[in-house]
Parts: sequence; C-alpha cells; structure tokens
Amino acid sequence: MHKLNNEFGISVRFLHSHVSMGNVATTQHNTAQHNGRTLDQYVVHVCTLENGRIAADETFVSDIENFSAFFFN
Repeated sequence: MHKLNNEFGISVRFLHSHVSMGNVATTQHNTAQHNGRTLDQYVVHVCTLENGRIAADETFVSDIENFSAFFFN
C-alpha cells in the first residue's frame, strides 16, 4: 500500500494490471479519512498506448457519489 503525500492522505493499493497490444489497465483500491469524510473507492485506469507512451487515460470509479462527497462537499 502506498500513501500519497497530499492534503487528503489517500492510501492507494494497486491490485492488478492487464496488458494488451495497445492498452494497459490497472485496478486499485483508494481509501482515506479527511475532515470527517471517508473515501473508499475501487478505481480502474485504462491507458491507450501509442509509440510506447501513454496517449490517453480513462478512469472509472466504483462509486461516483462517494467520490464526489469526499472531494467536493
């Protein structure tokens, strides 16, 4: 588990990575407690590769309401 050095104190646990010819996907579990709010999210990043570099990243969260309440309320 890795704790991000940021104002929210988010802990990131990388779970899996998956690779295809043109994409890489990673799954992670992010958790945090901050100002009485709780973050508990499973996150998937799908990265499109071009010429050996990430050209695009699409992120999917497991609970958009929890995500929004933690960061924006």
